[in-house]
Amino acid sequence: LQTFSYQAAALLMDSDMAILPSRTEGPLLKGFGACDTGLFESDAKQKCAAGELTIQAVLEQTMARHKEVTMAAISSLQDRMQVRFYNAVCMAEMLPADLTPYDFERKLMTRLEEYNRYPNFVTYLVPGDRNYFLPLEAFFGEAALPQWLSTLPELAGQQISSFCSGNCGTLSSKSFMLT
Repeated sequence: LQTFSYQAAALLMDSDMAILPSRTEGPLLKGFGACDTGLFESDAKQKCAAGELTIQAVLEQTMARHKEVTMAAISSLQDRMQVRFYNAVCMAEMLPADLTPYDFERKLMTRLEEYNRYPNFVTYLVPGDRNYFLPLEAFFGEAALPQWLSTLPELAGQQISSFCSGNCGTLSSKSFMLT
């Protein structure tokens, strides 16, 4: 984000919350070549090369450094593709592959509560197992999503609130106003 010039900006994550088995994320990032993309600063690049970097650490560092940028996530509570990917990584790593949609939902809510500590983080959550909402048919299949997205990025004085269709605790009452 520091390489762009902008009056207002938003980072939007659609469906992939990087819910992965313990100790597999760093090696996956390294194995996919993420360390050599130029996206990471020296400390993160070193952790990546050592296979120790997590997407959560990158996102949390980004939210902390760029408080003027809205970080928004869209997800279903039991995303079937994320459950399948988690279990596929387990099988590849010879770990038990038994994540259920309900287990995923618990892990997702824990992750989002961690991100919710940052004032510039908001989320749009819906029940079900859908994956990816921005392709056209999915975008219009979720009635409130186009309206919610139309508020991004906010300008000074504008506000966006988290949206949750279901039981989402404190996530559903979160708002962010750019000052």
